[in-house]
Amino acid sequence: MKNKQLYLLIFTILISTVFITAQQSPCKFNKNNLSKPLVHSANNFDGNRIDCDMENNGMFVSHNISGRSGLSWPKGNNTQTIFCSGVWLGGVVNGDTLVSAGEYAGEYASGPWGANHDDPYHKIYKVNKSDLADPINSQDFQNWPVEFGAPYSDKNNNGTYEPLPMGPDHPEFIGDQVVWMVMNDGVDSLHSVFHTNPLGVEVQRTIFGFDRPDAFGDMMFVKDLIINKGGNTIEDMYFGIFSDPDLGNAADDFIGCDTTLGLGICYNDGNDSEFLSGSFDCMFFDDCITPALGYDYLQGPVVPAPGETANAFGEEIPNYKNLNVTSFIAYT
Repeated sequence: MKNKQLYLLIFTILISTVFITAQQSPCKFNKNNLSKPLVHSANNFDGNRIDCDMENNGMFVSHNISGRSGLSWPKGNNTQTIFCSGVWLGGVVNGDTLVSAGEYAGEYASGPWGANHDDPYHKIYKVNKSDLADPINSQDFQNWPVEFGAPYSDKNNNGTYEPLPMGPDHPEFIGDQVVWMVMNDGVDSLHSVFHTNPLGVEVQRTIFGFDRPDAFGDMMFVKDLIINKGGNTIEDMYFGIFSDPDLGNAADDFIGCDTTLGLGICYNDGNDSEFLSGSFDCMFFDDCITPALGYDYLQGPVVPAPGETANAFGEEIPNYKNLNVTSFIAYT
């Protein structure tokens, strides 16, 4: 992967109740007046039946916010489902293997490459489709950071973000809730997981989901745009997803993968005591069986493949293909 080359990675976390066996104007807030919260790089996705804490450090599921599992399902039930999760990137630079990871800690800093990662403007932004009815009261809607890559609908095609209600534009609502952040791996002191030098990458992450009564209401989608901005030539680049699932009672969990679907799964050894406790309201579900969860790659990196066609950035790329999952590793 050479300088400025782009990679796109899209995957989803899905939870199933089917048991698996194998300003200066009033319409624009002044970004310079944004206050700096205690942890300015933390937020959550709660746009459907999933409730997920995350940080702008590589961890899209973070235990650091609450001190317990970062993702719970169903929302409001306090049933913990995933302890933490993040994306790992690895490659060879000048003969050295370098890794940037989101694991139990994150090796990324808030903001684009070269930015001041302490600037509170480089926080995690969250908007809901319902904000379209009252956009003036959503600070994230008004200050959607399009200059750093946040996707938006440019209704008058003038290349400038002019948000509702005074302008015609709004964040791009891929789902009913959209969370966006940008991070980079350029701060040496943050590389505390694998202790390597930075790769030199910027990651623009979009997280979205759909508030629906069907299975889509139990899914959270993660879309990573990975850009090489550090000036390195990165060879043999690999992408991986790290997860520590705690599906209710963590002592009875099993994991596996479906090689035909590229799906990594976690399921329980029969019924789970935490999911079947009195706090789990069965009235909203077909049964009270213990759920399973999965990680599914929807659009992997692009590699040469004569005669095939890949999809990336909204385009078809002939003689390439999207990689699916190529390995699945468990460790204790």
